[in-house]
Amino acid sequence: IHYGNPYSHPSYIPTCGMNNIIPSAIMGGVLHGIQDVGMAGMRPNLRQWGHYTGFLWAYSSLQCPMEYIHGRPSLLHNVAAGGLMGYVGVQRGAIGIPFLPQDFFWRYPRVPVPVAGAAVYAAVAGGFAMLGGKRI
Repeated sequence: IHYGNPYSHPSYIPTCGMNNIIPSAIMGGVLHGIQDVGMAGMRPNLRQWGHYTGFLWAYSSLQCPMEYIHGRPSLLHNVAAGGLMGYVGVQRGAIGIPFLPQDFFWRYPRVPVPVAGAAVYAAVAGGFAMLGGKRI
């Protein structure tokens, strides 16, 4: 571990988690506004905003230990964090699976629902990381 690299400093993990709070809250509000208020016609509420914010904060903060271990950010960290959040979120019934056709699980009954959620969320996270310029 080289302490000249900010990602390798022992204080990086807690600092990284704290630095994710404000961006997660902002993007949580944006997603709540677009999906729930704009598209679904719901009234804005703090509970839904909190769900989006918490999900985004956990997703971002899951990458902190990976960046610390590898000494740099990576697109694969986004994929791993997205897949883990997708698996757990779908398994617990907290989130749905976007982008899958309605009959997907009828056509492929052997695919476990949480695994499909992990695959979709990992792919979305990797796509956004790629668009953001992250390398593997």
